[in-house]
Amino acid sequence: MWRLDREEEETIQYGVAIAMIIFGMILCMCGFWVSPTGVIDTTVLGALGQILLLVGAIFHININYRSKENHFETKVNDRLDEIEKKLK
Repeated sequence: MWRLDREEEETIQYGVAIAMIIFGMILCMCGFWVSPTGVIDTTVLGALGQILLLVGAIFHININYRSKENHFETKVNDRLDEIEKKLK
């Protein structure tokens, strides 16, 4: 079965997040060029808000997951060091 390693997964997450930010910016700029010129419709702003919410969720989930994983790994290593010292 095909699985992604951590680096590939993060690359895809960040790539999607950056692409969504660019798409949201283009969407807002298009609101200036289509009729009525210079007016950004509320649906465009709503779509931009949802895009930015998705991007924020992607970044937060990735950062939060990495932080918790590193914290757990540190606790395990500290505990293993304590056990090792007791055995000596």
